Amino acid sequence: MAKVDRSRSGIAGLATIIVIALFVVLGAAIFGFIKLPSITPPTQTTIGPSQAPPAPGTFINYNLGVIFQSRNSFSGGTENPQSGAITAYHSNGRRLVNVPTLFGEQSVAIAAGTTATNIAINKEDNDFLFIRIDTGSNIYPDPTKILASNPAFTGVKWVPTTTASTNQLVAELQLSKLGLVNYAISPPLSTIMLISMIGQDTSLTLSSPADQSTIGLTSGTDVYITWEFTALASNNGSNFARIWITSNQTAADFDVLDITISAPGGQQVMKTNSYGGTSSIYPVRATAGTSSGVTQFWRFAPTDRDAAADIGDGLLIGRSASHADSIQIRAHLKTTFTSSLHGATAVLNYRLINAANALQAAASDSVVLQA
Repeated sequence: MAKVDRSRSGIAGLATIIVIALFVVLGAAIFGFIKLPSITPPTQTTIGPSQAPPAPGTFINYNLGVIFQSRNSFSGGTENPQSGAITAYHSNGRRLVNVPTLFGEQSVAIAAGTTATNIAINKEDNDFLFIRIDTGSNIYPDPTKILASNPAFTGVKWVPTTTASTNQLVAELQLSKLGLVNYAISPPLSTIMLISMIGQDTSLTLSSPADQSTIGLTSGTDVYITWEFTALASNNGSNFARIWITSNQTAADFDVLDITISAPGGQQVMKTNSYGGTSSIYPVRATAGTSSGVTQFWRFAPTDRDAAADIGDGLLIGRSASHADSIQIRAHLKTTFTSSLHGATAVLNYRLINAANALQAAASDSVVLQA
């Protein structure tokens, strides 16, 4: 008789049993007798740690926690504005550059210190809020440093807010620059706004340069007059609402070409929120004269109008404790005297505006020019 290989037959039998068992299990699973373990797909990262983002077509409002800190632009120390207010306006889908006014719109006051103010962000805001920066009645806002200190601010602009005729500084805050919105945490976003400011100084002393004689009759002679402001308060600034030169000339004795303003603490044109550096040349913006065409008035920085209740048109010039006590205004003139010993005056005029938007009395100094 042939021998039977029992080891091979045993393996074959075992394989047959396993195949039959698999068919039974699969059949049971198919017909519902046995449930196989379900496979869970990997979860996607959500906006919040425990809450999924809104479904498409829906929106859940969230809060912004915000506080502000007032600091001096020069010293970095804490400032205490009088009657100041920082408030937020809903953008409702607008951009600040296209907003002519915020007067009449509701706002939310933002607290200073350490307790955050929660501001409800609506879908219609479309990632932007407007922040009104009112530094009060004794301190000017510093637009260039406010922008530099707050990366989430995309720009600033002077627009009416609490009154229809008075411009105040408003910043545009882009919420996405603060981080990702988190709907599961309250507040999901937070920021500390650093509000740089310069205390007002309206008590300046203007020098009296010497008269200039024996200029001569050569037509087109360059003449320079340098006036200097001193007694400047440390870590403060002066806001010039207008600078202009006048003359009593009845003949064309001289013309004024431009003025150069030099200030170690720097200067900024508030209307454009631009920094003019420590020395800037300002050309003539407007002239006026007699009916016979003799110029007697030359207007320069900083504005195109002598505007009351509008510090947003001023030229803000500050001085830190380490800067020289000096603001110099150097006028460049061309003389055209036609007769010996004939003279005419050149008068520097200026007018300041304080942080409460009140124009100060105009002041001046005159210099006699003589052929």
